[in-house]
Amino acid sequence: MSAKKQINAFQWISIWLFPFCQILSFVVFAMGISHHWAFVILIPVAAFFLNFSLHITYHYTVHFPVRNVVWQTLLGMLKSAFMGLPFHYYAMSHWNHHKHNNDLDDFTSTWQRKREEIVPKNVILYTLFWPFASTISLKDQLKIGIKEGYCTPRFLSRMALELVSNSLFFIALGWLNWQWLIGYFVMVYLGWLLISLHNYGQHLPQTYASPKANSYFAGWYNAIFINNGLHEEHHEAPAKTYWELSASPQTDLSEIKKPHLIEALFPTQRSN
Repeated sequence: MSAKKQINAFQWISIWLFPFCQILSFVVFAMGISHHWAFVILIPVAAFFLNFSLHITYHYTVHFPVRNVVWQTLLGMLKSAFMGLPFHYYAMSHWNHHKHNNDLDDFTSTWQRKREEIVPKNVILYTLFWPFASTISLKDQLKIGIKEGYCTPRFLSRMALELVSNSLFFIALGWLNWQWLIGYFVMVYLGWLLISLHNYGQHLPQTYASPKANSYFAGWYNAIFINNGLHEEHHEAPAKTYWELSASPQTDLSEIKKPHLIEALFPTQRSN
């Protein structure tokens, strides 16, 4: 499902800058816990970086994991602590996402079936209630993943290990300081809210089954966020690294005029 690609030191640092900024924001919050501003400002900042950590860093490691099995396991637990959920559940869900490309069988689809019609999901409900946004139950997701081959026994065992390691992390964080634990959970909730909103903007429910995804081509954005705007291009060539992608819209609906997070809430009106 993935290939080994060599990237240089600058590219490696640029990918991992987002988790570093997330952790730094949370650490500064923890150090300034007695100040109200620490929670109000730094937890949303950490959530912002969690969003890009998942969409850029952890996403990259799904497509291009390290080869060493021990490192895969250890990094999976570490990433799980940063993102608040088992990394290998996200990896399984992401392979499903590529297989079904936002149709009704996609766990993260922005479409739903109502009264025999396929209609868009409400963006506010999709993001605010992100743990329940999928119309496919977790039990069925695992069954589908096993049947379709991207939820392997190794993935299942790592998910279980990551659930245990995350539980121990939550207990330890709460034991050290219950306010840190509350801040952590708020960061995770807000972070995944942004992740869901970002995904909605990447897969606007415009015309069912076309296009696969939406892209934002602004040079400044793709320079800062490592071609994260080129999402349709990623779906067309998932074996390419971020730096190998270039703008290549597939349909008239491919390009969006605002970054994914903004376009999801304020879609650009298109002329007929």
